[in-house]
Order: sequence, then C-alpha cells, then structure tokens
Amino acid sequence: MDRDKISILEDIGRIITESSRPHRTLEKIVELVAGKFNTDVCSVYLLDTDKQSLVLQATVGLRKESIGRVRMSIHEGLTGLVLEEMQPVFVVNPATHPRYNFFEKSGEEIYSTYLGVPLVHLQNSLGVLVVQTVHEDAVTESDIALFSTIASQISATVAYTGLLDDLKKERQDRRDIEKKLLEEVEIHAEKTAKKGLIRGMPVSPGFAEGQAHYLGESIGFDQIEYEETEDVSSEISRLEAAFRRSQEEIIALTKHVKDMSGQDEAILDAQVMALQDRSFKKKIIAHIKEEGSCAEYALKKAVLKYVEFFSGMEDPYLRERSSDIEDIGKRVLRKLLGYEGSKSRQFASKTVVIASDISPIDLIGLRQNNLKGVVLSRGGKTSHTVILAKSFEIPMVIGVRDMLDTVKENDFLIVDGTSGLVFSKPPQVIIDEYARLKAEKANKFQRLDVLRDLVAKTKDGYEIRLGANIGLLSDLELVKKYGAEHIGLYRTEFPFLVRKEFPSENEQFLLYKKVVEGAEGRSVTIRTLDVGGDKFLSYLDYPKEQKQGSC
Repeated sequence: MDRDKISILEDIGRIITESSRPHRTLEKIVELVAGKFNTDVCSVYLLDTDKQSLVLQATVGLRKESIGRVRMSIHEGLTGLVLEEMQPVFVVNPATHPRYNFFEKSGEEIYSTYLGVPLVHLQNSLGVLVVQTVHEDAVTESDIALFSTIASQISATVAYTGLLDDLKKERQDRRDIEKKLLEEVEIHAEKTAKKGLIRGMPVSPGFAEGQAHYLGESIGFDQIEYEETEDVSSEISRLEAAFRRSQEEIIALTKHVKDMSGQDEAILDAQVMALQDRSFKKKIIAHIKEEGSCAEYALKKAVLKYVEFFSGMEDPYLRERSSDIEDIGKRVLRKLLGYEGSKSRQFASKTVVIASDISPIDLIGLRQNNLKGVVLSRGGKTSHTVILAKSFEIPMVIGVRDMLDTVKENDFLIVDGTSGLVFSKPPQVIIDEYARLKAEKANKFQRLDVLRDLVAKTKDGYEIRLGANIGLLSDLELVKKYGAEHIGLYRTEFPFLVRKEFPSENEQFLLYKKVVEGAEGRSVTIRTLDVGGDKFLSYLDYPKEQKQGSC
C-alpha cells in the first residue's frame, strides 16, 4: 500500500496543535490512522494510575462503550507483552499466539494481523498503540517504523492527558474544600452567618481577607434622567471641561503610579485616546443641540448607543469592550456632576474593595499593599481589569449580587477568588479553615522556595530549563518570584488590543526593549502578532469568512 508518510505526520501534528481536549485528540488520531491505512481496528491503551493495568481509552473498530471498560494486566495479552518487552510486537494470525487474549464484549473479531507499539514519554511507559487488520497484507513488518513514529508523536499528548487528570484532581480538591466550608457553615453558623455567604464567579485566584470598602463614586447612568436646557452653549462648555478634566486625571494618575508596565500605560493611553476622539464628542454635542438636553443626558444616550453596539457583537473580546466605553463615560459623568474623586487613596488596613464595576485605571490607582481583594457585582471574566488583577495577584470575584443587603462598610470579609465564595462576618470555624489553607499554601511555597534556584535535573542527569509565559511587563516580577530561567513566550498582542491604532515601530521597539531589559539576562522568545480567532483589532480590516457551501 502506497502511503504518504509526510502527510500523515503533518495531519497528526495539526490535530495535536489545534485540539484543546487531549482525550478528543486521541479519538481524532485513531480515526485518522484507521482511515489513512484502512485498518479494521486502531486503539490506544493507557496505563492506569496503579501502573499495573492497561485501559482502553480511544478506538476505531471496537465498540465505543468498551472505552474505559476493557482493562487488562500489563502481563496479560499481546498488548501487555508490548510493555513487557518495551518494543513493537507484530504477529500474523495472533489467535495462535500463546499471549493472545480475546475480549468478546468489545466487539473484537478474529484478525489476521496485530501490531502493538509502546507509547513512551521521557523514558516513562504510558501505554500502547494497537492496529489490527482482517487481511494479512494490510499491515506488514515494514510498517513498524512508521507506526513507531506515529506513536512517538502522540506520546506527548498522552503525557498531557495525565497532566490534565492531575489538574482535574486539583479542581476536585477545590470543590471538596468548598463543600467542606459550606458544611461547616450549615453545622456551626447562625442564621445571620448563613446570610453572609455570597456566591460569584471566580476570575483571579487566591484568597484574601480584609475590611469591606465601597467605592462611593461608582455612579451609574441609570440615575440620569432627561433634563432640558435653555443654554446649549453652556452645556457644551460643561461637556468640554468634563472631557478635559478626565484627561488630566488620567495623565496625573500615570505620573503618580511609578511601577506601571508598558501594557498598563497602554490601557491608560487607550482611554485618553477615546476622550480625544472627536466623533465620540460630536455625537454627544449633537444630542445636546438637537434635543436641547443637558450634557449628562446627552452623554448617557451616546455612551449607551456605543455599549449596545459592542454588546451585540459575537466576538467575546469586542463584546466586553462595551465596559471600557462605559468606564470612560462614567468618568466624564462624574466630572459633570462635580464628583472629582480622590486622586490617591490609601487604605490604613487590609481592605476588600466592593463596587459595581471598576475600570483598569481605577484598579491601577487603588493598587497598594493593603488592597487584598476585589468583589464586583458586574464585570467580565476577560476584561482588562481581570487581566490586571491576575497580573497583580489580587483575588477577584465578579457577578456577586445583593451585596448592599448583606455587606456593610467595614464588615470583615473573606474573599475566595478560586471558588467564587465571599464570606461576610464569617463564623470562627470558617476563619480557622482559611487560616489553615493560608498556612498550608505558605508552607508549600516555603518548601518550593528552597528548590527555586536549583538546577532542574532528572534522575538520569538530563537538565530541564523552566520558562515562563508572560503578557504584561508587570509579569516580569512573577518570573523572578517563581525562579523561571527564561521567558519562553512573550505575547505581543496585548499592546495592540488596548490601542485604537497600530502602535508605531518605535513604540513597539521601546516596549520589547523594556521586556528584554526587565528579563535581566534571561533569554526572551517574542511571539509575532497573534490576532484573529477570538482576538480582533477594531482598527484592522479582516477578510470575511466564506460561508459553507459557497463557491
């Protein structure tokens, strides 16, 4: 049979690269192999956690319900023999072989050929790739090299599957912790304490405690009603002044916060550019002139139109840009209403900020040692504010309702950014449990801290370089904190996403220069611009996708 070896390997590489679900990746690979080579059976068996048994994980040719159910000892059958000998096993008429084992419930027939190839990753046995055919000449010994190459390609995917299983265990552990905490509340807490249990969406992991503090200046457009004006020019002047003071406030904040990264500054620049957008201001002025409305109401109409426009988009990134427009509008609204706000806010004790929503600029301005957590009733899980919270390692929970009915100013809070739970005035048992979790986490980091600067080396002497992926300049601090030896990937798209036009060549050069200098001698791999898919630039024209079935 004439086979295009390069084509099959490219196809497998594409499947591995594009798939985000390892188990589904295995299914696609066995489907591809079975289709390309016309094999009657193509299966992947993986070692169970006990390392003593093999379990069917993906197959074409055997019954799908056999997946996860067909199990054999590593010393059983021809498949077990592959692992025992750690080399390919090819058998013609396998039913005559002394190690042959027939699983009736799997739908397996009497095949004329059997080829099993071990799956090995970093000298660790992971499982076996098996192909079986009815016709004797469908697979021959000359195909062993090709199937061994295929097996080596999918071994990394199998290893990754094991990693995901570990991550699933971690998620299950978190769910177990949450369940235990809720049980403790049910058993020990009074009714008032039960009322203090609030749920939201976790977006920035970790847990924190502190006194509740509401951002009083979070004024919404829902409070603005139509009001007629008799002096249109005066309202336009008020609007111009509000835009000007908003710009000045942002520029002053940029100078006040010294440790901002280039991306943090880009977020501020994006907001300044929006305030300088003549078309945005013209739309507001048009409402004032045409409807004779006050500046506040005209601002509301213009902003909500933009918000409606972005909110209706299919792309999640562009959809959440509606919150950026609303943030800018609310800043101008505060100026129109005379709320200047505090240019610098210092918390005297550990504080958890509560707000309807906060802009990236506000979070940068609030950042300090005593800001321990953030709880929002709104917010988007991929918003710039969330990106910064993760970079700053500030636990955050969004989508929390009825905070005003439950939490009062200065109430003691525990915020769990991993599970999405918020406890207001929690009982002592909850406080003790989080204290235990905090100590456990500190001990874990202390143990790891001893290993941080040691060379990563396997038992057989192979050295491994630990790298870090970053997206913000402020992530460089985490690179140092966790002992990464190099930056394996710097994602360049972020400074593009927060701008309204392409950054100039010089701006990009200065940004990349800061990354390289901040790496302090570590090697840096800079990824070329990755946009499209789920990351669109508003200022870039994209070709329309061709509809299915069109010529």
